[in-house]
Amino acid sequence: MINTKLRVIFQKTLSSEKARYLIVGGWNTLFGYFAGLLIYGWLGVIFNVIIIGFIANVLAISMAYVTNKIFVFKTKGNWTKEYIKAWILYGSTTMIGIILLWVLVDIMEIRFWVAQGLVTIILIITAYIGNLRFTFK
Repeated sequence: MINTKLRVIFQKTLSSEKARYLIVGGWNTLFGYFAGLLIYGWLGVIFNVIIIGFIANVLAISMAYVTNKIFVFKTKGNWTKEYIKAWILYGSTTMIGIILLWVLVDIMEIRFWVAQGLVTIILIITAYIGNLRFTFK
C-alpha cells in the first residue's frame, strides 16, 4: 500500500514539467559545480580561472542541453537548432559567470568554491527563464 502511494506520487511528480525541470536542474547544477571544482583542482595550477571557467562551462552547457531536451521539455528533432539556441542562452550567461568568477576570485579574493556557488545561483535563475522562453519554446 505504501509502495503504491509512493509510486503514484512519483508518477505525478514526473508528469509535471516544472518538477522535472527542478530535478534535472538540480542534477545540472551539481554537475556544473563539481565539474568546475574538479577542473580547477586538476588544472588550476596551469590555467587561470577564466580558462577553467570556459572548460567547465563547455561540459556543463552540453549536459544541460541534453538533459533538458530529453527529460524536461521532451522535444522531438531540432537537435541542431535547439543546441545552437542553448549555446546562445548559456553562452551569454557563461560569459557573465566567467567574468563574475574572475572578479570574485582574482580581484575580491573570495575562495573559488564560494564564488562558484554564488555564480551558480545567478545562472540557475537566468537559465530557467531563458529555457522556458527561448531555447525550448
